[in-house]
Amino acid sequence: MIYDDTEVALTMKSDSIKLICLVTLATMASLVVMTGCSSAVDEDGDGHSPPEDCNDTDPSIYPGADELPGDEIDSNCDGSNDPRGGSGDDDDSQSSADPGVFDTANPVTGDWTCKNADGLSPSPGATGALNGLVEDFQDDIPVAAARVQIWSNNDPSSGTPDWELDEPFSQADGTFTVPEGLVSACVPFAARVWTEFEPQETYQTYQSGIIVSGDAPFSQTFNSVAYSTYQLLPLTVGIEPEPGKAIAAGRMTDCAGEPIANGEASVGTIDWATGTVTPPAGGYEMRYFLDEDPDGDQTHISEDGLFGAMNVPPGQSYALITWGIPQNEEHCETTDTGAIIWNDENEALCLLATSTLYVQPDSVNIANVELKPYPDACLTPVTDS
Repeated sequence: MIYDDTEVALTMKSDSIKLICLVTLATMASLVVMTGCSSAVDEDGDGHSPPEDCNDTDPSIYPGADELPGDEIDSNCDGSNDPRGGSGDDDDSQSSADPGVFDTANPVTGDWTCKNADGLSPSPGATGALNGLVEDFQDDIPVAAARVQIWSNNDPSSGTPDWELDEPFSQADGTFTVPEGLVSACVPFAARVWTEFEPQETYQTYQSGIIVSGDAPFSQTFNSVAYSTYQLLPLTVGIEPEPGKAIAAGRMTDCAGEPIANGEASVGTIDWATGTVTPPAGGYEMRYFLDEDPDGDQTHISEDGLFGAMNVPPGQSYALITWGIPQNEEHCETTDTGAIIWNDENEALCLLATSTLYVQPDSVNIANVELKPYPDACLTPVTDS
């Protein structure tokens, strides 16, 4: 049999595709869908094959199809019979999850026995040297040659820091020492950590509300966010960082220092007389973490306890605010007159706890929301005077 050049080329291309498919399927544990070797068939001719097409007998059902509210049919294969985002809204271009909506349905987890408990008050301790360690936030590995600044008044916006680590900066193992006279036991302070390499290895990271206890020399680990992690934010959470704005992040922990899940977070200023929460002018976008990684689809605080607000306008003091369905209404924060502060968007959620941070431009700002911010060593019984 005689083949012309076209037939030979097509035969060779087909054989090559078959070989690639065999090698791929033999070396991978899971099915890889690639052009020319998918075994799935588009039965209804809508351009999509199972498993992406959840009904391959109906050409009107496929990923990306328009949803018709109330028809009880999952037209776009997103797992819901109606459009995401509310009744009567047929705009299916939204994400299937919205971290900005206060819709958590489960009470917060954790030990809340210390919340609003009376009888103990923090007492300032002695001043001493501090042995510090700079670690990468994502990988928990030491950061060498990091710069460090300390503000004893816990306010990085107040101007020149009280102390700055000069050369040789942090050691190869990420350690450094703050001399005596700057840090006191049981007194909150703030720090800034960054590197100045080209290309930059770490993004400048501020942390407020750092508290040490016990005898000097104290010890403390300081977070550092890798610049590579920061650059991946558009992919991991679907948000492009805006120049001049910042990230405000934290972890919510209970009375035992363990992460709290099922809460939701916001950023703003609080009027304690009325309970009114005012968000930053210009807005921001909230994101949560899953398995300690930023996740654009996570809708509330996971068991990691982590959350972050993206593109927060800098220049003033904000409260990192956590909301949730309380285990007991006695755990809720109240106004100056004792009224519980409920969430305006979801009245099942009350204001549970806050932390304060001073947002700096082009930086990550960390202030953990802790039910018990002071260690036991800092707490003494309240006595009548």
